Amino acid sequence: MPYLQSFRGYPTVLNLFRNNNFDLGNGTQAVFGEISRLNHACVPNAQGNFNASLGSFTIHAVRPIEADEEITLSYLVEHGALSASRQSRLTDHYGFLCDCPACDMGSERGRKGEERRTRMQARLHEHAEGVAKRELPDLVAELEVMLEMVQMYEAEGIAGRELATMCLAVAELAAKVGRRDQVLEFSEKALRIDSDSVGTDSNLFHESLARVQAIGTSV
Repeated sequence: MPYLQSFRGYPTVLNLFRNNNFDLGNGTQAVFGEISRLNHACVPNAQGNFNASLGSFTIHAVRPIEADEEITLSYLVEHGALSASRQSRLTDHYGFLCDCPACDMGSERGRKGEERRTRMQARLHEHAEGVAKRELPDLVAELEVMLEMVQMYEAEGIAGRELATMCLAVAELAAKVGRRDQVLEFSEKALRIDSDSVGTDSNLFHESLARVQAIGTSV
């Protein structure tokens, strides 16, 4: 019967939707005919975001893209994880293993990136242990860890909103400990990255701008 055939095909359709949809916010998810075809890279050259002001899902380059270079997005929420963790998530949620340059442990690029990420994971673990032992927060120590994270992201070539958000956090911490130069530096960097990765007409950019203004700096 026709409806039985439709029922049998439902899991396949559902899996296709789960593997290709984008989060538009407010619990809304959608699949796009062209954008959903963009492949994954752990260090992508583009970023996708829903622009509520335009009512459209947009793709922005986060670095120069060469002629004939494939446009890629990251399917992962965060980029600081080690290769094994990234591969596990991609396999579990999308059914493939990533072979991007960051995952190629046979290349110098892949090995150096994995070493940076391993050191950063150890640093974060060390910081978390220190936080658990202290009665009061050490904002300077937290700021130093955040600065190391930014440096690791930049060394890896990771850009986009995640880096912009991290720079905003650095600026906010710097303001609390009185490091005015870093407040200005990272506020400007955050807005520049957000401008490139989401566009100045995006509500996401204006949210970042509001955070900068709340710090009390003029950029």
